Amino acid sequence: MSLRRVKMSKKDAVNKDIDLAAKLLYFFLISFFGLCAFAFINADKLSLIQFAVLSVAGMVLCLCEFVCVKKYLKYRKELEQL
Repeated sequence: MSLRRVKMSKKDAVNKDIDLAAKLLYFFLISFFGLCAFAFINADKLSLIQFAVLSVAGMVLCLCEFVCVKKYLKYRKELEQL
């Protein structure tokens, strides 16, 4: 049995990219809230280094969210043009 590659239309490909960007956005948003919850629960036990690591991780998650939102909006705009 041979596997054929089915060519997707441009609209289907853009919809797939939109779905992926939305899923990544949800993933990073939930990760950020989880990080904030961890920091809030353990605020009295965190050392300065642990707080710094959590802050850097939070900034990285915010950056990832920003990139995902930009990609999502780009794909939505591209879909509207089709």
